[in-house]
Amino acid sequence: MRSFADLIDVHIEDMSDVGKILRRSKSYSLRLLKARLGQHPFHELTRQRIVDYGRERSREGAGPATVGAEISYVKTILTHSGGVKSERV
Repeated sequence: MRSFADLIDVHIEDMSDVGKILRRSKSYSLRLLKARLGQHPFHELTRQRIVDYGRERSREGAGPATVGAEISYVKTILTHSGGVKSERV
């Protein structure tokens, strides 16, 4: 089973393939998500694990908009992985 980090890599690669450039804040957020959640198989990204991640980021000083954006990226990556051919995910 692929890790969440693998899904992030596929998402970044596909964005690049269609000419979408990662901006600085999204790039930072994806690196952070990869470091903090990337080791887990994507099917282990439970609601509680994501809530815990958000709480941890809040304790570190991340504001609600930042935490919301990062959680939105998790959703985007998981949704994207559902539309990618299975051999890439």
